[in-house]
Amino acid sequence: MSTVALALAGAWRPGTAKPLLVEADPGGGDLLVNFQLEDGPGLVSLASAARRSGLDAALVAAHSRPLHRGARVVPAPVSAERTGAVLDLLAPLWADADLDGEYVVADVGRRLDMVSGRELLARADVAVMVSGGSAAALAHTGHAIRKVEGQLKSVVVAVSGHSEHSREEIATALGVEAVVMVPRDEVSAAVLRGEPEPRRRRGERGTYELMRHVVLLGDVLRPHLPVVSAPPDPAPVEPPRGRVDLVGAVQRSN
Repeated sequence: MSTVALALAGAWRPGTAKPLLVEADPGGGDLLVNFQLEDGPGLVSLASAARRSGLDAALVAAHSRPLHRGARVVPAPVSAERTGAVLDLLAPLWADADLDGEYVVADVGRRLDMVSGRELLARADVAVMVSGGSAAALAHTGHAIRKVEGQLKSVVVAVSGHSEHSREEIATALGVEAVVMVPRDEVSAAVLRGEPEPRRRRGERGTYELMRHVVLLGDVLRPHLPVVSAPPDPAPVEPPRGRVDLVGAVQRSN
């Protein structure tokens, strides 16, 4: 699960509708393990229901569940094989899906050549490509964009970590509408992964730089999206406690 995607699902401007995060990476899901979620609504149940009744925003929301920072997620199975099979079932349904009434963030992973990824990209109002800041990483991102650019309505690049290149330079080189710099922030990343917040050194303040910059990323994305009214905030959910059960996590991947 991309840290940026998970941050987007939770770090939206107050008073605006928060996105639904769909875990759509063919490599398998992380949320069930990281957040110690019990079996329940998710990508598998969504696919089963959508085959019978079609896919729309209300159905996606009905098969989501809240996380402890207000995010709503549709978790995928841990197994890559099972996730890939479910995504293949959903792939042809996205084109005609009526998603009005929800912001949906789909994390498709790195395999943009997969059928499920192509179908989701074609349906997206705007695609966010997450890239490292080095020239080599940006070149790889440019290549990935060129492979699917005919399917994309609009592209924004989120550059993770330091780059010696300016946002303007990167946008021009990659031919994209906007670039947002997203700092590496281990404190925010740990919290987003469901881990306890790392202990800080004496006098060190928590700034959550990643979350602040992802809010700005949301501001860049919002003009490309339809207007969605904000529902009431969901009831708070307790964060996971204690270490993840490693044996149980491995068993869930089988």
